[in-house]
Amino acid sequence: MREAIPYLKISEADYLKIEIYAAARRVQYVLSVVYNTLNMKAERDAAVKRLVETEEKSKVVSGEAADAQMIEIINLVSVVGVGLAARE
Repeated sequence: MREAIPYLKISEADYLKIEIYAAARRVQYVLSVVYNTLNMKAERDAAVKRLVETEEKSKVVSGEAADAQMIEIINLVSVVGVGLAARE
């Protein structure tokens, strides 16, 4: 198990860099389980803390995406409304 840690850390960093938060959370969870199995409590706690932080980032990004999508929908409805109002 100890041999997997460096590869999991690389995976975590890569997923965070490209903002694939769901995959990053899975890797962080696996890291916390590995650390727990190896009785590495400080490292486990740090992995769990990063997991919680990643969950928060994921929620913020999801909210921003939803807001941007809502703005696009409102703009489209406005354009359609103006077009319909201009018809005779």
